[in-house]
Amino acid sequence: MSEKQESDLIEFGFTALQSKVYLALLRQGSARAELLSRATGIVRPEIYRILHELAAKGLVQRTPGPPSRYSATPPDKGLSLVIGQHKKRLVDLERKKASLVKLFKAYPFDQNSITEGGFSLIVGADNVVSKAKQMISEAKHEYVAIMSKYALKRAREDGVTRVLASAKKRNLQIRIISEIDKSNSAIADSLSKYVELRQSNGLLFYLDIFDRKEMLFGPAITDAELSNTVGRDTDLWTNNLQFVGGMYALFEHLWDASAKYETTQ
Repeated sequence: MSEKQESDLIEFGFTALQSKVYLALLRQGSARAELLSRATGIVRPEIYRILHELAAKGLVQRTPGPPSRYSATPPDKGLSLVIGQHKKRLVDLERKKASLVKLFKAYPFDQNSITEGGFSLIVGADNVVSKAKQMISEAKHEYVAIMSKYALKRAREDGVTRVLASAKKRNLQIRIISEIDKSNSAIADSLSKYVELRQSNGLLFYLDIFDRKEMLFGPAITDAELSNTVGRDTDLWTNNLQFVGGMYALFEHLWDASAKYETTQ
């Protein structure tokens, strides 16, 4: 049984045991609980509980016995059901968001007292990307960035290119320095149509500055780190104007020293 397949199912919201049972059913086609117990090494009472959970999600069908037999919903239909359930959950959370925000306004919490001229760590590469997209969307005048080659390669998949294109439509000035090679040249070609793009080498850090007021900063993001949503805790956010100003000057120095990107098309 492939650990990768189990891991992929867990990303869809399966528990580790649910993924084992579902994959075993896919391989067996149809099976009794006793056979599933032997195939997975899970004791039979647990098998019944897991089958009940999967059936409640529409991922398993039961044929009346005795003895009862179970079969897995085909992956295309089954995973679509799971995605639909996640979407419904997101809709429900959006509905609750407004009332919770209104409720929490009554709490004695002063955001400015914490973040004015302050620094904070952002945990997880996915959270860094989400924060950057949010801040690009909120920027009013300018966004400049030093972007690793890996981050540029992932820009379309992570939704960054879409946010940048939208920002450009509202006349946000955008300048990006990145390492560019065959692995990310297609993205670079696309970005160069609406972003000022220059290339450099040996970039060991990334930098995002928004309206010269706040910034994100950290080590260059790699493919391995982008797949790990919780293991990275070395990224820094700050709106300390002195610090932001110094890093902006560093960006300008590197911008002047970098070559203008020429598209491969």
